[in-house]
Amino acid sequence: MGKIAGLDVPVTIPDGEVLARSGNAIAGASSPNGPASAPAWGGITGTLSAQTDLNSALGGKVGTGDSRLSDARTPTAHSHAPADVTGTAVVTADSRLSDSRTPTSHDNALHTVGVTAGASAPGDSAAEGSSASVARADHRHSRESFGTGAGTICQGNDSRLSDTRSPDVNFYRHYGVTNYEAWYTSPRSGTALSGTALVAARMYAMPFLSPKAITLDRIGVYVSTLSTTTARLGIYADGGNCYPGNLLLDAGTIDVTSTGAKTITISQALAVNTLCWLVIVCAATPAIYCIPVAGVINVLGTSNALGTAMNCGLYVAQTYGALPGTFPSSPTLITAAPIPAIFVRLSA
Repeated sequence: MGKIAGLDVPVTIPDGEVLARSGNAIAGASSPNGPASAPAWGGITGTLSAQTDLNSALGGKVGTGDSRLSDARTPTAHSHAPADVTGTAVVTADSRLSDSRTPTSHDNALHTVGVTAGASAPGDSAAEGSSASVARADHRHSRESFGTGAGTICQGNDSRLSDTRSPDVNFYRHYGVTNYEAWYTSPRSGTALSGTALVAARMYAMPFLSPKAITLDRIGVYVSTLSTTTARLGIYADGGNCYPGNLLLDAGTIDVTSTGAKTITISQALAVNTLCWLVIVCAATPAIYCIPVAGVINVLGTSNALGTAMNCGLYVAQTYGALPGTFPSSPTLITAAPIPAIFVRLSA
């Protein structure tokens, strides 16, 4: 084994052999680890320094520890000319970006909706912006004129919208969806009433029962045959023994010179479970609707004879005029016609 100048590896020279060198390769020689050969990198032969083309390529590279690979310097400012930008672009100096001109004035066609008479053409009483139209920038709506008559509408300041008048009393009773005016008289059946003449200067008193607390707002009778002058109506409280006591209400007079319903407006409260007495006294002899004896529902009993006659009411002689504060004594029981039907109406 020996070394050949220029080679860094030992080679074995066989006895009697003549070796020939070609570069770093020795023909016929071998190293301790195998046949002698030149270092090789893939298909590259020779030393690394001999690879001039590779050295040139690697000369422009940096190592992984080069500081430039981690340099956090701010990128150098630069700009592009508008011509460098492809497509359509507007530069910041373009005057259109800051143009503060007032928008060009223009009009839209007017469209009339729900036009009524005298409200169709621009410029008339219902033109855009007028008090007779509801205007928008692109069209207008016309409407009816303000007023208080038929075919007009009211304004927000219409006095009727804030009218402080007291509402009329509701004269109707309501059961479900049915409304009806509720008038009542002394207890009676469904037998039809009939017109009967009353006696002048006689005060008739008929019992009236109130099973609940109520307020009466009317009192009246129906005149079937007219007479002269007037008649007076009123209400007495019961004195505690099924007999009229103190005067609750002198309602005033009704005109009996014509036929029909004759009523007086009142306001009389009655407590629950109250017995009171409705009265009438006439200056003449009008005929009014009366309750037939057969139609009376008796609340005053009958005489001690226990006969067929029922006690339907009371009457006393009474000079025509204002009603006395206390019902007179010594009455006569009403057992036959006339039995006056004196009506009262319940308020709401």
